[in-house]
Amino acid sequence: MGNERIEMLLERAREGHNQQGHKIVSEEEQREYARIIHASRTKSVGEPEAMRNARFLMDFAAGVTPRVEDGELIVGSQKFTCGWGAFLSEAERAATDYHGNVGHIVVDYGRVLLRGVSGLRAELGDSPNRKAFELTLDAFSTFVRRHGCAEIAEEPPKSFHQAVQLTWFVQVFLHVESSCTAAISFGRLDQYLWPFLKADLRSGALDMARAEEILCCFWLKCCEGDESQNVILGGVDLQGRDSTNPLSLLCLDVTRRLKVWQPSVSVRVHPDSPQEFWDKALALCSEGIGMPSFFNDPVVVAALEKLDIPRPVARDWAVVGCTEATPQGNTRGLTVCGAMNLAAALLEYLDTPQPDSFATFCDGLKGHLRGVYGKSLAASQAWLDRSRVQDCSPFESLCLEGCAASGLTAEEGGANYNILGMNLLGLGTLVDSLVAIRELVFERRLLSLPELRSQVKANFPDERILQAARSAPGKYGSDAEPGNSLAADFSRFLATMVLESRLDGGKVRPNPGFFQFGADIGHWMSATPDGRRDQDRLSYASGPSELCDGKSVTSILGSAALLPHELCSCGDPLMLSFPRADIAGEDGKTRLRQVVGAFFAKGGFHLQINVVDAAALKDAKLHPERHPELTVRISGYSARFTRLGVDWQDAIIARTEQGV
Repeated sequence: MGNERIEMLLERAREGHNQQGHKIVSEEEQREYARIIHASRTKSVGEPEAMRNARFLMDFAAGVTPRVEDGELIVGSQKFTCGWGAFLSEAERAATDYHGNVGHIVVDYGRVLLRGVSGLRAELGDSPNRKAFELTLDAFSTFVRRHGCAEIAEEPPKSFHQAVQLTWFVQVFLHVESSCTAAISFGRLDQYLWPFLKADLRSGALDMARAEEILCCFWLKCCEGDESQNVILGGVDLQGRDSTNPLSLLCLDVTRRLKVWQPSVSVRVHPDSPQEFWDKALALCSEGIGMPSFFNDPVVVAALEKLDIPRPVARDWAVVGCTEATPQGNTRGLTVCGAMNLAAALLEYLDTPQPDSFATFCDGLKGHLRGVYGKSLAASQAWLDRSRVQDCSPFESLCLEGCAASGLTAEEGGANYNILGMNLLGLGTLVDSLVAIRELVFERRLLSLPELRSQVKANFPDERILQAARSAPGKYGSDAEPGNSLAADFSRFLATMVLESRLDGGKVRPNPGFFQFGADIGHWMSATPDGRRDQDRLSYASGPSELCDGKSVTSILGSAALLPHELCSCGDPLMLSFPRADIAGEDGKTRLRQVVGAFFAKGGFHLQINVVDAAALKDAKLHPERHPELTVRISGYSARFTRLGVDWQDAIIARTEQGV
């Protein structure tokens, strides 16, 4: 890059990318965190949870060792996250009694930057949480001041550098409070930091080269701790006008030059997105690090409006962690707090008396899915009830619009909007199973439904039946019938079912998404009627199953476009993989633009793209020392391939070979 500071920090990040997956962490800092939280929590037993957590934040701010490393322009360590419980005994963990929160949120960083701590303090009204809120702000101010940044400990930042630094302090403190959670995302960083950069450029306080250096330092800090911190760029403003600015472009440039795994960069594209923004996004995509992911701005806005979120608010959306869209800064999103395994629900239904026609079979299955969803709702409501008592997060709440005015923490419903993601797993597996049932039982009458059920339960002992199930024509992803109609029908039924439901007496809106992080790989379950055998992977997100033969990029896009993306704000991603040779040069970027544009023109929600060769992945699995920097999109974010577990590596290799 020609910048000695950045080269040094980049090499330090590479060296620090230790064996704990794809996170830079420090056992020393984890041990210190464990000591502080245990001491604090055992002293505050009996106090309200919000006050206990506020006291812990103050104890941490006053007691943690400030870590400022040589060459850093952005200071404050996030290496304490995750794993601190290993440094306490079982009895100590029980006495600590700390749950943290679920993370998966985008707070109002811009509001903190504009008001500063003093401005946030002035907004506090009288409420039972006032003392906890005041102590929390004192703690944050203490934390900032102890890192040598007294000028922003109380007052708003006055420069781009100060604004970036305060943004990072907010991020670190959110992780202090949340303990071991992830996906605390930055949201529309190019929007809330641009006024500071614009002012500095106009005054001559810095130039774009210095701004790039500061941003690079920030990017490298993001490689610490949390594995899924999303930054989303571009899109429209509250009035619906394109909001791309020079900082949007600089963020894409920095990501391309550093090629690090965090932050997880996404882009919002719409009909008026500038050509330069497209060019830089496509150039980054062609580098083969799984970034950026592409979101269809108008479709996401429409999906959020289905939750009765006003259009101007819906337009100011960001991505939480992997793929879940929420309004930025005013919403408790709870995007990973509800789940439903569609393939498991189908297997349950196979054990009930069955009708004679496929149409009535499908009607009965929908009734069963309603029952299964009812149980998921009940579990989510029970979780909400517990969260109000044990998860009060005063700092996160102060960073969300609505909580200070209401005097309530986020867990108590203080944010302006409250939604809960219902993650629907295995749509492709469900549809392909229905295709096989229709073909084998109701069309060809190769065997009866009880006989098929027996084959499935015994993991397909009859090879003839196994192959018949796998070769049933018209599976999801082939862009053919009956898979297309079944996918469109069942996905709309499921999404509508979720949107019609309510939690907390109507105060919390469940929102659907055909995505559950990692569950397609780690949710081991028995065989399914599509010919998937015991322990094989389920279908990923809105993509096809690995058992769908004859699929192509065009056919996958055709099938996936039939889903009701405009209803699925909690995430509806589609993953595509391309060999590097197919995306080389300007022709390759044009091909990528055409793929994204074609899918979004049909109403698609989200595209994740890997540009990598299966041969390289296989070699990296066998010889990791040859590929230390190989970075791929694993799901909702990117990671170093050689740091992944074998199950993940095998899944990514298989997907790459099939183009998904």
